[in-house]
Amino acid sequence: MTKYSKEEKLAAIKAVEAGESIAQVSRQSQINYSLLKWIVRSYREHGEKGLSSHAYNWTGEQNMKY
Repeated sequence: MTKYSKEEKLAAIKAVEAGESIAQVSRQSQINYSLLKWIVRSYREHGEKGLSSHAYNWTGEQNMKY
């Protein structure tokens, strides 16, 4: 599995927030569509803290949601 840096994730998120589709950003950044969708959703719910690969501080409900 490829790991992406925080900077790569933030760049992709900014592109989506600027109005580009997740599919388009996924192709441009070469990040899997499903993963990018999860990254964007996590960022919207938790901010930059949601970009870490571990979610130890999430509630049980949040863990079940993802």
